[in-house]
Amino acid sequence: MRNVKGIISVECMESGEKTLKSGIVLPDDKNKFQDHSIGKVIAIGKTKYVAGVEVPMDIKEGNIVCFTKAHPLVGKFKLKNKTYYSMPEERIHCYWSNLKEYEGEI
Repeated sequence: MRNVKGIISVECMESGEKTLKSGIVLPDDKNKFQDHSIGKVIAIGKTKYVAGVEVPMDIKEGNIVCFTKAHPLVGKFKLKNKTYYSMPEERIHCYWSNLKEYEGEI
C-alpha cells in the first residue's frame, strides 16, 4: 500500500480504555471523550506540507499510535477482514516507536 502525501494508514489493534504506567488514560467513553483506538502504522505518505513547505512526516511505518476514530478527516476501510483507518498525521495523539515500547507502558 502507498499513501499520498500527508496521509497515514493504521491497522486497528485494539479499542477501549487503557491506563498507561505514566498515568495517561486512553478513554473509551464516547459521551465524555472522542473514540480513541490503538493501531500500527502500515503505510505513510513520506512528506506533508506545513505552511506551504514540504517536510518529512514525524510518524514512521511500524510505529504504534493512539488516534481518534470519530473525526471527519479519519476514513475507515476493510481489506482482507482487517480494519484500517486513513488519516492526516494531525489526528495522531501520541506514538511509540514499536510494539515492545508500547507494551511496556501498559
